[in-house]
Amino acid sequence: MAEVPREEMYFVTPELNEEIKEAILVHEDKLVNRPVVARKGDDGIYYLGTVKERIGRGREFTIEWPDESQCKQHWRHIFGAYSKRRQRLVAGDFVLAVADEAKMIYLPGKVTGNNVGKIAVEFCNKTKSDKVDAVQSFWLAESYYNEADIHYAQCQKKLVGSQLSLQPKAMGSQTSLKSKSFFGKLADKFKSSSSSSSLRIQIRKRSGGEIR
Repeated sequence: MAEVPREEMYFVTPELNEEIKEAILVHEDKLVNRPVVARKGDDGIYYLGTVKERIGRGREFTIEWPDESQCKQHWRHIFGAYSKRRQRLVAGDFVLAVADEAKMIYLPGKVTGNNVGKIAVEFCNKTKSDKVDAVQSFWLAESYYNEADIHYAQCQKKLVGSQLSLQPKAMGSQTSLKSKSFFGKLADKFKSSSSSSSLRIQIRKRSGGEIR
């Protein structure tokens, strides 16, 4: 379940609903072999990775990380070229944005201001930045942000209990030079693809509208 603004809701017929669901599956298939930002379950942090395959015809995908490890992740925790974006992010919006440029680590946060392509963000780990690249940021519904914030806090608490560092794990700090090189190339590839148009299914407000 998700909270959706009333102005973004439209009535559709059962037939059109089936067409829309099929169109979504087709676009999600295009994620395969593309760079994405996805959440890892053990620390609640979002990293750059590559979608390797869809698992069956469900909503889960196999993600490969720069250290060549893999995990299963639900589509709602995967962000890429087809994720919903807003042309202008303003104070009060919630985003998934780069929290550490050196490691290309993403975290959920709240926009506190903007200025010429850059946004100010307060992240869920209480850090702040006023030089966040808006192009590489993904808009989040408030309900998703709240869930991600709670999940991050729970993961970090478990890490503390396991006597692990509170700092985000560097996805290549203990990997080979080959893995580090791959991570750099993946970051460049993602930055290039992040400016591409996202999936937009626009439906006419009247019954029997068409997908375009």
